[in-house]
Amino acid sequence: EVILRVEDGLSLDNGRSLEAALLDFGIVPTADELVDVDYEPLVRESLVLVERSGASSRLPATITLGQVARLPVVLPPRSFHTRRVIDDAARVANLALNVAYEQRSLTTIMSLVRDGLGATVTNSPAVEQFWAPGSVVARRIVRPEITRTISLARPSKRALGVAARVVYEVMKNAAIEAIRDGRWQGKLLC
Repeated sequence: EVILRVEDGLSLDNGRSLEAALLDFGIVPTADELVDVDYEPLVRESLVLVERSGASSRLPATITLGQVARLPVVLPPRSFHTRRVIDDAARVANLALNVAYEQRSLTTIMSLVRDGLGATVTNSPAVEQFWAPGSVVARRIVRPEITRTISLARPSKRALGVAARVVYEVMKNAAIEAIRDGRWQGKLLC
């Protein structure tokens, strides 16, 4: 059975499942931290600020981390990899984030952003996947840019079966295509 989870909130569970060889493979942000897992870096993705669409559609394509720090944000807890990356970038830049809400639930985060109660920081595929077109604006965070490496990972203790290998290659090619056509903001690593 081929199981693939892409959600950031599940990355810790994915990593544990990969280490225990319960998954054939997964797309994870923490592959280099896992034990008994082989991985192939796919992308150094750029994180984006997602805000409810306002009256002005002429927002710049980028926003500085200093500007993000002045906005109320809705973030997951530190058990989520994305949150640790964001907090680490803010700490290095000597900035304190204005965390208005901390939520584990992706649905709740989406609702709070959609209702204009705060912005959030995520990756670009999540914008297309979770919000209706035109309901939010996504801007790449710069100065400093917030990035993380996303990899395809599989347990090193067993080889992929034929079906899993085919799906692995399909997922890899889909990721490459999304990066090349701009649906996934970041730098291709494979």
